[in-house]
Amino acid sequence: MVKNRANERKAGSPGFVECRRFWAAPISEFFRALIFDWRKNRAIREARRSADLYRKKYLVLVHNGRPVCVSMQGVKKLIRQKRLPGLTAEKAREIAIFEATPKISRPCS
Repeated sequence: MVKNRANERKAGSPGFVECRRFWAAPISEFFRALIFDWRKNRAIREARRSADLYRKKYLVLVHNGRPVCVSMQGVKKLIRQKRLPGLTAEKAREIAIFEATPKISRPCS
């Protein structure tokens, strides 16, 4: 019984090839997704901190396959400079992964 299973796992058997095909793509996709998720969470954290510190609205957008944190003023500036053709401020807000607004500050007493 054990020998039969060992024979099935040989490199020339079709079961072995199917196993390699099954695991090759999902593992690389998993690591890609893991890295993207880590970058996304880091950009969201940066957006929240910057929004509270500078009292501006920040967006997390995907640029060249990576999530980046950009202020709303920065987006409008890039649109005016024609560096983001075909994009408007409203469309940028719609396609943003995350939108960070400043927390309501407490009055000084």
